[in-house]
Amino acid sequence: MPIYYGNSADVELRIQACLDDFSGVEKFNIAAAARDYCVPVTRLRARIKGRSSRHDRPGANQRLTKVQDDTLKLYIRRCDDLGMPCLMPQLTGAAQFLIDRDHPDGRAAPLGKEWLTRWIERHPECRRIKQKPQDINR
Repeated sequence: MPIYYGNSADVELRIQACLDDFSGVEKFNIAAAARDYCVPVTRLRARIKGRSSRHDRPGANQRLTKVQDDTLKLYIRRCDDLGMPCLMPQLTGAAQFLIDRDHPDGRAAPLGKEWLTRWIERHPECRRIKQKPQDINR
């Protein structure tokens, strides 16, 4: 019969407590620690090796982090304040630059051709608005 460990938030708290208790120890029995703290062995081993929890990782198919998302929104707002509409290739290039900057190699996988469309659907406050002319008599 499988062991029930509780909900994921409780398991993550117990894993963090286990990691805090064994932070100074170079080698310890992971299976015994998992039994003592009532957490899955595989998940504890993954945390020890450096994998982040599902709660800390970005969602599925989310290429930008929250900070990068906010930065892209600020870029759009800045372009609007200057009276220059953001073109789709500009936004894709800016997002690719943000992703590349945080990638260890400096070259992340390129964004897909429909990435920007899905991003705009997730952020309706950034939808395209027809720009009004600054001066009609130009």
